[in-house]
Amino acid sequence: RQYPRAAEYWRKCIELDSRPHFKDRLEQIVANWGRFESIVTQPAGKGATLEFRFRNAKGVRFTAREINVEKLLADMQAYLKSNPNQLDWNRLQIENLGYRLVHQNQSQYLGAEAAAWKLDLEPREKHFDKLMTIATPLQKAGAYLLTARVDGGNTSHIIVWLANTAIAKKPLDGKTFYYVADAVTG
Repeated sequence: RQYPRAAEYWRKCIELDSRPHFKDRLEQIVANWGRFESIVTQPAGKGATLEFRFRNAKGVRFTAREINVEKLLADMQAYLKSNPNQLDWNRLQIENLGYRLVHQNQSQYLGAEAAAWKLDLEPREKHFDKLMTIATPLQKAGAYLLTARVDGGNTSHIIVWLANTAIAKKPLDGKTFYYVADAVTG
């Protein structure tokens, strides 16, 4: 955990030998960097909160775009009704939605920009990571693709689900009890 000293040695290695992975190792330590931590579905109307881990960065810009869940589900149903010979599991796994939106350019499911804001960051000394809770302006139930662009650094994405309804399931003797309620008030 002696990051400044490690960076110094990586710089010396780069002076002696210009292998690309030496520069990558140095950038891991000294570059501006940020990423979202995993989250669960949150209740609508309370403002979603996220954990954001960053290093060296002094600022980050966030944008949130609505995801058209109705179109996504309609396309999945149409695909299943077409009765394909071989199922494409990529088209059926909603948990991979973020990957599909970002890496497979399936932007047909992205809607309008729901929010955009900038946040100043105070990084820790000596290239240590810092974790902070980010309050978002997202209130309306639905799914959002949230993008963080670190000033002078990388870009990170996460899917944020806000629910207005919660369903609780309890097994009973030979039966199942379902309770449907408002996600905030119960």
